[in-house]
Amino acid sequence: MVWLIRCALVLTTCHVCLGDVFRDDEFGYSFVPPEGWVRWGDERIRQTDEFVASRQPDRNYRFVEGFSPADAPVGGSYLLVQVTTVSTKGQTWGDLALAFNAKEPMEDELRDSEAAFADLDLQVGTLSSTVQPELGRVVMTAPIESAVGAQQGIFFIFPGKDELVQLNFYAPEASFDSWRDKFAASADSFQRDQDFVFVSAIDSDPGAVQSTSKRGPSPALLGGIAGGLSALITVLIIVRMRSRQHPGSTAEHSTDGGRVS
Repeated sequence: MVWLIRCALVLTTCHVCLGDVFRDDEFGYSFVPPEGWVRWGDERIRQTDEFVASRQPDRNYRFVEGFSPADAPVGGSYLLVQVTTVSTKGQTWGDLALAFNAKEPMEDELRDSEAAFADLDLQVGTLSSTVQPELGRVVMTAPIESAVGAQQGIFFIFPGKDELVQLNFYAPEASFDSWRDKFAASADSFQRDQDFVFVSAIDSDPGAVQSTSKRGPSPALLGGIAGGLSALITVLIIVRMRSRQHPGSTAEHSTDGGRVS
């Protein structure tokens, strides 16, 4: 049912052109990046992931793929695919909704991110989240201000059994609205292999957002999601830092290991 809804959404947004299908067998997902976007080289992805690890060594997430428009300047619009390790066993969409809207742990994580990048005057605006069980995802948005410019991010988070796969789209604030439909169309194309799909503990209408108990989400789920959300902010700063250090450079692209068909 979720797959049919996504197909309908892609068809109804056919005026937004997409590129070729990208597939990741390790984490069991595929999606179509915006038309004209290309995969980053393996070395750039590795450096991005290692840079975050150097500032947040206790993280429970990693960045596995990166994309941006071909020949676009570093620091423009881009996508980073993030995998956050967190078990969803015994949880429901209601539990996920409570976890993603848990104000205190989320704010704590974001303040930790700001501290990790204090040298860049990082300031995170208000996070907003929408749980969409019928599409198998959570959508979050956040404005970010820093010494390297204003950005807007929209994050499509797809729960699985043992991890969350997140499509983190970013664009400069001035051009974000022109990219929004392309980001949404790309996210609508996302599909998860059956063996990796999140299964709600309550067997009911997939659109029903309810919790398994009055206790709400497990501490492990809450902590895992909060930890993963800090990545939404830190990764934005990395690319903007590179644009500041190399203002005339262009993004490095490669299809090596890209699994694009």
